[in-house]
Amino acid sequence: MFNATLFAIVGAANAVPELRMRFRAEQIIEHEIVNASVTVPIGDDSFGFCDIKYVDDWHVFDARCNDAVQRAKSQTELRTP
Repeated sequence: MFNATLFAIVGAANAVPELRMRFRAEQIIEHEIVNASVTVPIGDDSFGFCDIKYVDDWHVFDARCNDAVQRAKSQTELRTP
């Protein structure tokens, strides 16, 4: 359910040009694609960062999401991606 919800949210964000815009060095740029960045629980009531590359193919995204979440869950402490 998490993967499907994330797929829908990031897909919707990518469909709206204004949601793909970012400030970079006092400029506004529009990215072709924005990706997902979430947190996942790890041991000892902590969490880890998890970046997931978006692709507009459910099966590919689902596999990427599962792999990224498993890698993030293997962290023993908070690390930047």
